[in-house]
Amino acid sequence: MKYMLEIPANGSPWAHLNEAQLKEVHSRVKGALGNGSIDCAYSKVGGGGYVVVNVDDHAQLQRTLRMLDAHDVNIIPISALEDVLEEYIEQHESGAHVKHMKKAQEHIDYWSNL
Repeated sequence: MKYMLEIPANGSPWAHLNEAQLKEVHSRVKGALGNGSIDCAYSKVGGGGYVVVNVDDHAQLQRTLRMLDAHDVNIIPISALEDVLEEYIEQHESGAHVKHMKKAQEHIDYWSNL
């Protein structure tokens, strides 16, 4: 499972760390980038940032948050765009999209007539 962690610009979670602690967090992030448990990590100009993590379950997500020393984050489940597009193609090839489009139109009609 992939999650985008949005770290808000309300103060860096690392500002309170001393040099040794910063080096430890830096080493952990580099290791996680190297082993694929983190896809990417970016800092926003002006504060905050984004990290995309790969985890197997919620417990691993919690461990990753602790590893990053990130306590105040927005957690957003994400999917690779390639996977989403392949699913759309599969739906079209199987004809399933017609059923979904019909159901969507029924919802539109229902809510339009209220």
